Amino acid sequence: MNMLADRIEKFILEELRSQNEQQLILQRKTLADLLECAPSQITYVLNTRFSAQRGFLVESRRGSGGYIRITVASPRSKRTGEGPAAEKDDEIDTDLFLDQMFRKGMVSRQELRLCREMLNTIKTMCPGERRSEVMNTLCGRIYQIMKEGGHYDL
Repeated sequence: MNMLADRIEKFILEELRSQNEQQLILQRKTLADLLECAPSQITYVLNTRFSAQRGFLVESRRGSGGYIRITVASPRSKRTGEGPAAEKDDEIDTDLFLDQMFRKGMVSRQELRLCREMLNTIKTMCPGERRSEVMNTLCGRIYQIMKEGGHYDL
Protein backbone atom coordinates (compact mmCIF):
# COMPACT_ATOMS: atom_id res chain seq x y z
CA MET A 1 0.00 0.00 0.00
CA ASN A 2 2.88 2.36 0.74
CA MET A 3 4.10 2.44 -2.87
CA LEU A 4 0.55 3.13 -4.05
CA ALA A 5 0.16 5.86 -1.44
CA ASP A 6 3.45 7.39 -2.65
CA ARG A 7 2.17 7.30 -6.23
CA ILE A 8 -1.13 8.98 -5.29
CA GLU A 9 0.65 11.66 -3.24
CA LYS A 10 3.15 12.31 -6.04
CA PHE A 11 0.36 12.66 -8.62
CA ILE A 12 -1.57 15.17 -6.49
CA LEU A 13 1.55 17.22 -5.71
CA GLU A 14 2.52 17.28 -9.40
CA GLU A 15 -0.99 18.46 -10.31
CA LEU A 16 -0.74 21.25 -7.74
CA ARG A 17 2.67 22.32 -9.08
CA SER A 18 1.71 22.11 -12.75
CA GLN A 19 -1.31 24.35 -12.27
CA ASN A 20 0.66 26.93 -10.25
CA GLU A 21 -2.39 27.34 -8.05
CA GLN A 22 -2.91 27.21 -4.32
CA GLN A 23 -5.95 25.01 -4.89
CA LEU A 24 -6.75 21.83 -6.79
CA ILE A 25 -10.17 20.31 -7.39
CA LEU A 26 -10.37 16.61 -8.25
CA GLN A 27 -13.02 13.94 -8.66
CA ARG A 28 -12.28 11.03 -6.29
CA LYS A 29 -13.63 8.34 -8.65
CA THR A 30 -11.88 9.80 -11.70
CA LEU A 31 -8.59 9.96 -9.81
CA ALA A 32 -9.04 6.40 -8.52
CA ASP A 33 -9.75 5.16 -12.06
CA LEU A 34 -6.73 7.01 -13.44
CA LEU A 35 -4.40 5.58 -10.79
CA GLU A 36 -6.06 2.15 -10.86
CA CYS A 37 -6.95 2.04 -7.19
CA ALA A 38 -10.01 2.15 -4.94
CA PRO A 39 -11.49 5.53 -3.94
CA SER A 40 -10.84 4.57 -0.30
CA GLN A 41 -7.10 4.57 -1.06
CA ILE A 42 -7.40 8.17 -2.28
CA THR A 43 -9.16 9.00 0.99
CA TYR A 44 -6.38 7.32 2.98
CA VAL A 45 -3.69 9.41 1.25
CA LEU A 46 -5.67 12.62 1.74
CA ASN A 47 -6.09 11.91 5.45
CA THR A 48 -2.47 10.93 6.09
CA ARG A 49 -0.43 13.05 3.70
CA PHE A 50 -2.52 16.14 3.04
CA SER A 51 -3.36 17.13 6.59
CA ALA A 52 -3.46 20.62 8.06
CA GLN A 53 -0.30 19.77 10.01
CA ARG A 54 1.46 19.32 6.68
CA GLY A 55 0.12 22.58 5.27
CA PHE A 56 -3.03 21.54 3.42
CA LEU A 57 -6.75 22.07 3.83
CA VAL A 58 -8.84 19.30 2.29
CA GLU A 59 -12.55 19.64 1.66
CA SER A 60 -14.34 16.57 0.38
CA ARG A 61 -17.87 15.93 -0.80
CA ARG A 62 -18.91 12.39 -1.65
CA GLY A 63 -21.59 11.11 -3.97
CA SER A 64 -22.60 12.20 -7.45
CA GLY A 65 -21.15 15.59 -8.20
CA GLY A 66 -18.73 15.07 -5.33
CA TYR A 67 -15.26 16.52 -5.35
CA ILE A 68 -12.02 16.87 -3.45
CA ARG A 69 -10.67 20.40 -2.99
CA ILE A 70 -7.07 20.59 -1.78
CA THR A 71 -5.86 24.03 -0.72
CA VAL A 72 -2.24 24.80 0.10
CA ALA A 73 -1.81 26.75 3.33
CA SER A 74 1.81 27.73 2.71
CA PRO A 75 4.38 27.53 5.47
CA ARG A 76 6.40 30.61 6.38
CA SER A 77 9.49 28.90 5.01
CA LYS A 78 11.70 31.04 2.77
CA ARG A 79 12.78 27.98 0.79
CA THR A 80 11.21 27.34 -2.59
CA GLY A 81 10.61 24.23 -4.61
CA GLU A 82 9.60 22.15 -1.61
CA GLY A 83 6.18 20.85 -0.72
CA PRO A 84 4.10 22.65 1.90
CA ALA A 85 5.36 21.99 5.41
CA ALA A 86 7.63 19.28 4.04
CA GLU A 87 9.94 19.52 7.02
CA LYS A 88 9.11 19.77 10.71
CA ASP A 89 10.86 23.15 10.92
CA ASP A 90 8.37 24.68 8.50
CA GLU A 91 5.64 26.60 10.23
CA ILE A 92 2.21 27.00 8.69
CA ASP A 93 1.30 30.60 7.87
CA THR A 94 -1.41 30.77 10.52
CA ASP A 95 -2.92 33.98 9.16
CA LEU A 96 -3.38 32.42 5.72
CA PHE A 97 -4.64 29.19 7.29
CA LEU A 98 -7.26 30.98 9.41
CA ASP A 99 -8.30 33.32 6.59
CA GLN A 100 -8.94 30.32 4.33
CA MET A 101 -11.07 28.68 7.02
CA PHE A 102 -13.04 31.92 7.45
CA ARG A 103 -13.60 32.31 3.69
CA LYS A 104 -14.88 28.73 3.53
CA GLY A 105 -17.35 29.47 6.32
CA MET A 106 -15.71 26.99 8.69
CA VAL A 107 -15.22 29.59 11.44
CA SER A 108 -17.20 32.67 12.45
CA ARG A 109 -15.57 36.09 12.76
CA GLN A 110 -15.45 35.64 16.55
CA GLU A 111 -13.87 32.18 16.26
CA LEU A 112 -11.36 33.61 13.79
CA ARG A 113 -10.34 36.33 16.26
CA LEU A 114 -10.15 33.83 19.13
CA CYS A 115 -7.99 31.37 17.17
CA ARG A 116 -5.74 34.13 15.82
CA GLU A 117 -5.19 35.55 19.33
CA MET A 118 -4.48 32.10 20.77
CA LEU A 119 -2.01 31.18 18.02
CA ASN A 120 -0.24 34.56 18.20
CA THR A 121 0.14 34.19 21.98
CA ILE A 122 1.62 30.72 21.55
CA LYS A 123 3.98 32.03 18.83
CA THR A 124 5.41 34.62 21.20
CA MET A 125 5.63 32.36 24.26
CA CYS A 126 6.77 29.03 22.80
CA PRO A 127 10.51 28.43 22.33
CA GLY A 128 11.78 28.36 18.75
CA GLU A 129 12.74 24.70 18.52
CA ARG A 130 9.23 23.49 19.47
CA ARG A 131 7.14 26.33 18.07
CA SER A 132 6.66 24.94 14.55
CA GLU A 133 5.58 21.55 15.86
CA VAL A 134 3.15 23.11 18.36
CA MET A 135 1.70 25.55 15.80
CA ASN A 136 1.23 22.90 13.12
CA THR A 137 -0.39 20.50 15.59
CA LEU A 138 -2.76 23.19 16.86
CA CYS A 139 -3.73 24.24 13.34
CA GLY A 140 -4.46 20.61 12.54
CA ARG A 141 -6.64 20.21 15.63
CA ILE A 142 -8.50 23.48 14.93
CA TYR A 143 -9.16 22.34 11.38
CA GLN A 144 -10.41 18.89 12.47
CA ILE A 145 -12.75 20.34 15.11
CA MET A 146 -14.22 22.92 12.74
CA LYS A 147 -14.49 20.38 9.92
CA GLU A 148 -16.57 18.19 12.24
CA GLY A 149 -18.88 21.14 12.77
CA GLY A 150 -17.44 22.17 16.10
CA HIS A 151 -19.13 19.24 17.87
CA TYR A 152 -16.91 18.19 20.74
CA ASP A 153 -17.25 17.39 24.41
CA LEU A 154 -16.35 20.02 26.98
